Amino acid sequence: MRYALGVLVGALIPGIVLIGVAFINILGVGVTDPAVLQSLWSVFLTWVVISFIIFLAPLVVARYSSRLNFREIALFEIGGIAFFGPIWFAVVAEITGNSIMDILLNGVENALPAPDEFGRIVGVSIGPFMLIPILGLMLLVGLILLRPSFIERSLEPPTPSELAALTETAPSPARDTVEAEMPDVARPIADESTKRQLETLLTELGTPPETISAIVGAGFATVTDFVATSPDQIAIATGMDKKTAEDLHVAVQKKVWFGGIE
Repeated sequence: MRYALGVLVGALIPGIVLIGVAFINILGVGVTDPAVLQSLWSVFLTWVVISFIIFLAPLVVARYSSRLNFREIALFEIGGIAFFGPIWFAVVAEITGNSIMDILLNGVENALPAPDEFGRIVGVSIGPFMLIPILGLMLLVGLILLRPSFIERSLEPPTPSELAALTETAPSPARDTVEAEMPDVARPIADESTKRQLETLLTELGTPPETISAIVGAGFATVTDFVATSPDQIAIATGMDKKTAEDLHVAVQKKVWFGGIE
């Protein structure tokens, strides 16, 4: 049901756009007044802008919606435009009184708006040598994108083995840069000497012995661990109030940054 709905939406979008173009063409049948023709051209340009909005609206909604899958919407819309666009093109050609075979043999006049050398928007004709390959390529791309197996495979999350392979093969520029700049610097290893270093630093800052015991008992074994922990986490781990934890944390940081570690 979800696949059928996606295909239906993808089929309706080019239909709406091309039927609008057909309606404008029908309005211009038999018209010779330059002013009226210019008005119809302005209407056509307006419809081109509206068509772009129609094309982009589902993608924008899916991009910022937490309930829609952007990749799925994009596949259905692009695939629908590519596959059903040529079909709607043939239908619209017959509606406007033109034979699709004549169009394929002679091309389309004023098919697309484009700026000329003076900056004016004029109609650009598409000849049969461009029109036929474009329509054929669109049908082929649409068939590929709308295949249920292709959509299902495109939406499947990577398997654990694929994620592991990506993790192993993906480069880590940040880590490589750090290792290149500081090849002999390793993360401090917690032991009795690092604990004594932390206790000495806290003692120099006038920290009460019971607070030092609480900090060490909470699992802080190095000065680096203490500095890298937020005051909120320190307060929770040691049972001290948040203000005291903040003051002590700032004092330790200043000592480390400006006073060094003995």
